[in-house]
Amino acid sequence: ASGYEPSVRLVLQMDQVMIRRVLSHLSYYVEDGWSPCTPRRSVWLYTLLARLERPLHRDDAAVLYGLLKELTNIRANKLNLQTEREELARINMLIAIIGVYFEQGGGYDGVMTLSASSSAIAITTN
Repeated sequence: ASGYEPSVRLVLQMDQVMIRRVLSHLSYYVEDGWSPCTPRRSVWLYTLLARLERPLHRDDAAVLYGLLKELTNIRANKLNLQTEREELARINMLIAIIGVYFEQGGGYDGVMTLSASSSAIAITTN
């Protein structure tokens, strides 16, 4: 009972309002402590981002920016890079989509800076 996977049939039935609403709910729960690193949640996030149309409304941009900050914090706290390789790949993919494609991290250079500053914060708090 771990939920539904995002089938093509299901996702194509969603309009932009529903996609934004589900993405907003999922982002809220990720910021509330749910791990976005599970394969199923990563697939849902990827699928919703793939269907999300540009340009973004400012509310949707705020949701994505909050999700991007959470993802970079999670990535910065991954200490064992070898054993968590699959999780890191999923996180990096989501960071690239949100930060570069949706331009919430200031483009590629901004995403790398945001990720580096999250790493510095994680190091100083540990």
